[in-house]
Amino acid sequence: MTYKVGVIIGSLRAGSINRMLFEALKPLAAEAGMEFSEIAIRDLPLYNDDVLPNPPAAVVEYKKQLKAADAVLYITPEYNRGVPAPIKNAIDWGSRPMGQAENNGQISTVIGASMGALATSIAQNHLRSSLLFLDNEIMRQPEVYLTIGQGFFTEDGDIANADTKEFLAGWAKAFAAFIESHK
Repeated sequence: MTYKVGVIIGSLRAGSINRMLFEALKPLAAEAGMEFSEIAIRDLPLYNDDVLPNPPAAVVEYKKQLKAADAVLYITPEYNRGVPAPIKNAIDWGSRPMGQAENNGQISTVIGASMGALATSIAQNHLRSSLLFLDNEIMRQPEVYLTIGQGFFTEDGDIANADTKEFLAGWAKAFAAFIESHK
């Protein structure tokens, strides 16, 4: 069985290292029995309770994609020691209206990459707090905090270091097994 995993990338920048990580993870996910597809958050307006009765088309599409996913992977950068606003905004949209949350009780996990020495450890911790509130089944181990510098990716976007690639392949297998055990 192939699990459909919706991927929410916290950076909106086209050339972000977290988007590059997403692309590099796709073949590893496929080998582990998962199909990764991005759930775009770029067009979501800022969360506003006033528009819940008639949500914008971007919100309707976003919630539809959340509902269709077997699990959700959040790939987050870290901005100013916290979660980027686009991810928090997406979580808020997915959690409303109360009683109709598309992201309540989901199977999920969080990873991220940064150029900084602490990688994305603080942002991931913040993000997990919101997901725990929403009663998500969160894969906690293995944790993935990647510090990405020059030469992390090959010219064609693959992961250059064989040990790192092997670690991420193991992470992908663990996530597939986690999904299987929580379905």
